[in-house]
Amino acid sequence: MRPAGDIRQALRQAAERLAQQQDGVTWRELAEAAQVGYTAARATVDNMARAGELPVIGQAKRAHSRRWMTLYGAPQPGSTGRPGGWTHGATSGLDALQVAVQGWRRT
Repeated sequence: MRPAGDIRQALRQAAERLAQQQDGVTWRELAEAAQVGYTAARATVDNMARAGELPVIGQAKRAHSRRWMTLYGAPQPGSTGRPGGWTHGATSGLDALQVAVQGWRRT
């Protein structure tokens, strides 16, 4: 698996810091705390949420926005961003194959 990029690492560290101060943060607040551009931050935060690294905890109306903003919680400890919680090397090739074959089975 490829290592996380600089933007992703900065956003993750900012999320960990901000989680201690407040309940939920928006992608804009993460971008400002991580000192990352808005365009890159928005795409990366969306990817992190889709990968399960950054949990979505709700929505809130912020003063800087006319729309409801998605709130993200603290990054999950030990989350790798892989679906199903698999970590690199956690399963053997045979175990992974068995899981795939079981998914093909008709019920």
